[in-house]
Amino acid sequence: MKVQKGLKLFGLMLSILATILFCGFGKSQISNATPNNKFEKSLEQRLKVIISQPSISSNPSDYIKANQKVYNSLVKEGKPALKYFLKELELTKDDSLKTWIMAKVCCDILGKKNPVTKWSSGKEWFSKYQAQIK
Repeated sequence: MKVQKGLKLFGLMLSILATILFCGFGKSQISNATPNNKFEKSLEQRLKVIISQPSISSNPSDYIKANQKVYNSLVKEGKPALKYFLKELELTKDDSLKTWIMAKVCCDILGKKNPVTKWSSGKEWFSKYQAQIK
């Protein structure tokens, strides 16, 4: 009986130790994660807020107006957001509400430095932008 209790206690202690070590390892990995991952997730979450509204209209600007504060927070991120959205626009194959809003954020971040004045889709803006900056 005493041996079984001792083994159970030992097993419990090993379980606790393994949990502590595992959780500690996980925390160290998380703390070493680059801030860009958190930043990019934050950008994506804010984009989701803007585009997640049920079909407001066929005009993407209406989605922005309905979530103006969230949209403004994306624009205020400046160059890091611009860099991320440009990368996303390059990797994205489809043209969607999301790509339109990403392009609009890029336009607003660039301000007067935006070389593209006429565009109707996010991918169109990105193509013209790429052609202008080369």
